Amino acid sequence: MPDIRDPGELLRAANPVPSFTIEPHHRHQMVATILGDGTISRSHPGRKRVALVFAACGVIACVILALVLAPTTAPSTSAPSHASLHLKAGQALSSNQEKSPGGIGMPGPVVNVAYVLNAGPGLSTSGGSSAAFGLSWPDDMTGSAIRLAQVFGVGSTQAVPNGLIEGGVLVGSVNGPNVDVYSQEGILNWMYQDPAAPPSTSSPTGPQATADALGLLAKIGITQYLGTPQVSPHLNGQLAGDIAVSIDVVVDGDETPFYYVFVFGAGGSLVQSQGDLVSLSPAGTFPTISPTQAVGIAQGGTTYVSPTEAPTTCGVVGTPPCQETVNSASIRYQAFDAADGSLYLLPTWQLVGDPTSPDAPQVGDWVSAIESQFVSVSASHANTP
Repeated sequence: MPDIRDPGELLRAANPVPSFTIEPHHRHQMVATILGDGTISRSHPGRKRVALVFAACGVIACVILALVLAPTTAPSTSAPSHASLHLKAGQALSSNQEKSPGGIGMPGPVVNVAYVLNAGPGLSTSGGSSAAFGLSWPDDMTGSAIRLAQVFGVGSTQAVPNGLIEGGVLVGSVNGPNVDVYSQEGILNWMYQDPAAPPSTSSPTGPQATADALGLLAKIGITQYLGTPQVSPHLNGQLAGDIAVSIDVVVDGDETPFYYVFVFGAGGSLVQSQGDLVSLSPAGTFPTISPTQAVGIAQGGTTYVSPTEAPTTCGVVGTPPCQETVNSASIRYQAFDAADGSLYLLPTWQLVGDPTSPDAPQVGDWVSAIESQFVSVSASHANTP
């Protein structure tokens, strides 16, 4: 396993060799470390556009050019309202329910910092409504790998278990074009790469690359809930001269954890790609609590910082908790396990606290946005999947 703090090793991992196997959660952790986005997890809604295909771009300057294209029109979300949403036992409905003590997953020693969230004077006290969705995909892991191999022109339909990613399915050669499909917490993900692709001398223009990316998504069967494509030229490194197109999955302008990335090289050939295999099905429209109510539910908790970042006036032993003021909130969708073994995509309030003490850390919390009477979590002793 490469050192996740060594960008050189991460870049070499972008072109695996037969003896190199990446566990899915390590793969996301590696990329998140390079891009500075934090560990990826469906239990944390911050998962967004973090991919191995951006590894080279993450350690050099990348220019993001947002193309002036309208987002893909999504189907109506006015499905039957106020239906009940039943979640699997153990599902957290706010970040203060899921935090584990000790700063697990952080490199090096940590200091616990206690904080309290307070609603700012301008924070909205009005609720609203948001759509909920079911998540599914018609093919299993092997079927998805074969489908993607055909779309990407891999030239093989032979599926190999435990290929480049542990627990995944590989189609293609490790030394040539290949696609790997694997599961991360119930969501199928793909990673395509062509280690033998020649250096780019004439990559496509932004509009052409965007059209090619949308065309590939359509062949895969993904045409709805697509946000505005963005183009990221690679200026240096192993992908210098290539051009990447990133497309997020969005719902009514609100972010989700899902995204697609395509990198095109010489002559417009596909060099790398990654994405989530999900289909969204409307599951109802639900009343939502206000941001001020969300702050009251979140309340606060404990965050973890390195010793050099620890405050001296609040949050640590012998001092009162740090006071954080939430002045704004936004909806972001997050995946939840349903009681029947399926998956939901539900809205959550993202809360960012501005510290009142100058040396206190800025904190972020999330809370389920749907009014509590419409969401139930199965008892832990229930016989659920």
